[in-house]
Amino acid sequence: MTPQVQQIQPDENLTKIGTIIRQIRHHQQISLSQLAKSSGVSKSNLSKVENALISPTYETIGRIARGLGVPAAALLTPPTAADPVICIAKADAPSPTPKADLHHAPLFPEGTSDRLQSQILTLQSASSAPAPHASLPSAEMMCHVLEGRLTLRVENADAHVLEAGDSAYLTSVAPAQLENAEGDPARILWVEAR
Repeated sequence: MTPQVQQIQPDENLTKIGTIIRQIRHHQQISLSQLAKSSGVSKSNLSKVENALISPTYETIGRIARGLGVPAAALLTPPTAADPVICIAKADAPSPTPKADLHHAPLFPEGTSDRLQSQILTLQSASSAPAPHASLPSAEMMCHVLEGRLTLRVENADAHVLEAGDSAYLTSVAPAQLENAEGDPARILWVEAR
């Protein structure tokens, strides 16, 4: 009697993640071996993820994303050709929202994107405020100092002094505090990706 082999269809979400990883890797002309080295994920496991044979953990997705130099969200949500380009003229920009010493000026109206938020923050001189914090724990944030000087303090980490032209990347794992000990306001581009 011949044993019957049952075909198991890969989960559609696993197929998408694997396809996205492969597309990014091929676009960047990175081999599996190179990605294994830069991500710390074995070549065998990378191949299995790309071919939807195993389900990667969130930690593994994060390591692969770092190895590719992309946000983890890029591996979970592929861009679509149908996404429109949205341009906001300066005259149509949303109004800034003052919140004590930290003023928020969104670059796009609320609801433009559920995955990306961007705003210009103005931190008044000799003040501090909690950094805008994403509501989802998987968020990644980037700040770029446009003018002035800023101290970024992240819980359980060293303080980082950023001057005009400096940037910082952080995740929403720990709360962050923005401080401006200088005499002039600091202007910061703040971007959150979910």
